[in-house]
Formats: sequence, C-alpha cells, structure tokens
Amino acid sequence: MIRAVRRLLPLACLALACRAAAATLGADGVPELSLCIEENPYPPLIYADRDGAIPILIKMAAREAGVRVQFHRAPYLRCLAEVRSGQADGYPSTAWAIDGAEAYAFPGHPGPPDPARATVTTRMMVYRRTGAAVQWDGKAFGSLALPVLHDRSGLLVAQRLKALGVKADNSAKNAEANLSKLVAGRGDAVVSFEVAATPLLRQPRFAGKVEVLPTPFFVETYYLGINHAVYARFRDKVEAMWQAIARLRPSAEYAAAIRDLPPQ
Repeated sequence: MIRAVRRLLPLACLALACRAAAATLGADGVPELSLCIEENPYPPLIYADRDGAIPILIKMAAREAGVRVQFHRAPYLRCLAEVRSGQADGYPSTAWAIDGAEAYAFPGHPGPPDPARATVTTRMMVYRRTGAAVQWDGKAFGSLALPVLHDRSGLLVAQRLKALGVKADNSAKNAEANLSKLVAGRGDAVVSFEVAATPLLRQPRFAGKVEVLPTPFFVETYYLGINHAVYARFRDKVEAMWQAIARLRPSAEYAAAIRDLPPQ
C-alpha cells in the first residue's frame, strides 16, 4: 500500500500544485506549523476529541521553541501523502522504520534519529482468547489457524507480519474493534498498542475473555517528523523543538501536564 501511495503522489502533486510546505509566518513573525495526526485514538497518547500526551508534548515544545502548531486528523497514509506533497508540515509520532529519511526530517537529520529526542516509545503486544493455544516467543507465532488482527493504520505491524509469513486482517480500525472480533472467533490473536488495548481488558465484555502474552511483538520509538522543505526553511526552530522535546519528555512539568489524562 505504501508503494501505491508513492506512485500516486506525483499525480497528486500535479493536481495540487504541490506547495513546498504549508508552514507560514504569522503576522508577528512566529512560524506556524500544520501537523497531521492519526485520526484513530490511542488513549492516553491520542484522543479523538481532546489533546493526548503526544499533542501536549508537541505544543509544550513548540511554545518553548517559539513556534505555533495546529493539528488536523487523518489516517496515517493520508498524513504521509500530505507531508510529502507539502500540504502538511509534519507528523508528531512517526517511526524511522516506516519511511526513514525519505518522507521526513528526523531529529538527528541527516542521519538516523536520536532516541533522546523522541516523542514516545511504545510496545506492541499480542492478545489472545483466554486459555487459547496461540503463542508468540518474540520470533514466531505458534498454533495459529485464523488471521492475526491489527489496526488498519498499523504499517509496521503489517510489515512484520508479512515478513513472518503470517496471515493478517487489518479491516478493523482500532483495538476495541479487533478485540471484539477476537472474542467472536474471527481471529486467533490481536497485535495492538499496549496503551490502547490493555485498559480495554478491564471492561466486562473483555474481562476474563482476553489475555496478553508476555513478550512484546515489538517495541518502537516514534518521532516528530518534519517535511524536508519546512526543515530547510525553519531549521533552527525545528531543531529547538526537538531539543525541547528531549528536555520536556522526562520532566516533572510534562508529567504534571498529562497526569489526569483518562485511559480511554
């Protein structure tokens, strides 16, 4: 699917006249960045109707760096296309493993990203029906008869399941829908963000029916990725944002700002 998006982008650029970037200067001379963010909520990191931990961190870092940011929501592949075409200035939580430096400038540009300046590190876990035989040992699945379910925006999950030769189903958009399909017997396992899926297991419809396996499917680090033209134009400001993220993320200030975010 990523290759298909890449093939379509030149045509999209012709249709949209492909601006170099959407970033502008406000009347007061402050850079204003438009960031595309995943529309699928992953509480407490991202919500559908309020700022989650990731947007809060980005906004705090932007204020410290003297930048204004605004967010709009879309599926990840649309966000990726927008960043490539210059309709969006960046994405707040993208992984180097998805597209590397081709689509975004990462902290540490032009080399590999600097984990100290990441926005978040998360675990993807494997969930099965309670007592089922399905296993995951960190290298391979065992006792699979039905597909492994994952979110439709889970590009890294899709890549890694494909590499394992595992049949996958990404027709559902979030952890809640996939856990429901799992309980209904429409898949043998779910791979999902731990922060999104684990709190759902306390709900009556899932409690005692679904369990998490102990070994993560993978652990991944995500970064504020910036459109290359925006980085070239506002390099000092972008670098300042990345540095602010590194300072703020382990700080008591940030911990206080996200302390009361609901789990879902």
